[in-house]
Parts: sequence; C-alpha cells; structure tokens
Amino acid sequence: LDLVFFGDSIVEHWTGYQHGNPTPTLLGNLAIYDQLFRAPQSFIHGLALGIGGDKSPNVLYRILNGELPEAMDPPLFAVLVGTND
Repeated sequence: LDLVFFGDSIVEHWTGYQHGNPTPTLLGNLAIYDQLFRAPQSFIHGLALGIGGDKSPNVLYRILNGELPEAMDPPLFAVLVGTND
C-alpha cells in the first residue's frame, strides 16, 4: 500500500459506492480507480476511505482514532474534505 485517501462522498464515489451502498451509476468511477490504484501493474497502490456526508471534524476523528490500522504504514496520505463544511 502506497497511498491512503481520506475524505467524503467524493472519495467514496471512487469506489463505486454511495452512502455505503454499491451504486451502478458509479461503476465507471470504480473502473478508473481500480486501473489507477488497485491493478497489479499500478504505479501507486491506493486505498480510498471515504464516507458520504463527512465533514472535516469527522474525517479528523477517523484519522486520529484508528480507522487505518497501525500495521498499515503507507508513505503517502491524501485528505479530500471540506465540501460538506
């Protein structure tokens, strides 16, 4: 794992989900995300941790309270949040 994305619905939509449910209209997003960050030949392997509706304090809470296990120690993090604030 090289990169973890924390964020709101924008990040969640990359995984093909909306409000925790698989969403057929977002499958195009998932295909691109898989190609860029999940495929064996991807230059960077990523994990998207987005929850629709999250605000900055929610994401900060998730980061500080162990949403990502300590055993996972990626060198890069990206935070995309603020749309709902």
